[in-house]
Amino acid sequence: MLKSKILIQLDMCYYPYMDRKLSKNFKLSEFDFVPPDLRLIAILQKVRNETGKPVKITNAARDIKEHVKIYKDLEKRKKIKTKGNGLGDNDLIDIIPWGSRHLPNFKNPYLRACDIQCRHLDGNYSGDEIYQIVSEYVDGGNYLSDISLMQYGKDDVYVGLGIGKDFLHIDVDRNTNTVWKYDY
Repeated sequence: MLKSKILIQLDMCYYPYMDRKLSKNFKLSEFDFVPPDLRLIAILQKVRNETGKPVKITNAARDIKEHVKIYKDLEKRKKIKTKGNGLGDNDLIDIIPWGSRHLPNFKNPYLRACDIQCRHLDGNYSGDEIYQIVSEYVDGGNYLSDISLMQYGKDDVYVGLGIGKDFLHIDVDRNTNTVWKYDY
């Protein structure tokens, strides 16, 4: 009886802290309880504000096992070229991006990347449509003024945007803006 009372009390005290609000529309639980970099939150909140629709985070923090599983699946579906699927010259282990911003690390424990989708009445916004919103925000100067209060260095305020068919990969903490396309 005492043990269950202690667990209930701990749960009531601890849970609200774990699932705290990070912005008007985002909670920590949406990021797998890994605190996201505030620059990432600023961009996601802008997408939410512009679309007026919920933003679904489809991939946020990963552990190494999950990270490798994702790349094994991409290899199997022939979305990346490896020796293993007969499309490339490199082994999968050499292609996996070990410095991925999806992987929190000791140097920077904050989540610095996520993949998102956003629905509208006819289905999902395309990756290109979400990209348009984010690139206008980042390139238009509002992003820099919004994050200037966060005291980031001038060389680490850039973003990476990976455009998929119906999703957008967003990452922060780069030294130059970078854009690429996925074929899925």
